[in-house]
Amino acid sequence: MPARDAEHTTDRLIGRNIRFHRLRNEFSQSKLAARIGISFQQLQKYERGANRICVSRLLRIAHALGVPFSALFDGIDTTGQHPHEQPAAPLSLTTGQAAQLTKAFSRLTDATLRRRIVDLVEAIASATAP
Repeated sequence: MPARDAEHTTDRLIGRNIRFHRLRNEFSQSKLAARIGISFQQLQKYERGANRICVSRLLRIAHALGVPFSALFDGIDTTGQHPHEQPAAPLSLTTGQAAQLTKAFSRLTDATLRRRIVDLVEAIASATAP
């Protein structure tokens, strides 16, 4: 993989992680952008991986999202090899529906019910897998 392709992959993964944590916190792009002192258009470019993010801004983003700095690097191979395409959280978890599901699930206090819901979703996913 050429160096720029590897760098672009890393930028996209960081952007996906920012988007994942932004949606998990139920922040709009405008809200997060205002918290870190940039335009929402710039945040869009960061989330797409179109623009690189300096370390000081990554620190501000992590702080604004209430996550450890390292959470923005989930899914990136830090062993010196080329980064891979898989973010820690699958891209599908960045959808609004996944955020709604996560929020609703986190409000459940009954451990047995939570386990049954997980079992049900796993059974459905297994039954519909290609």
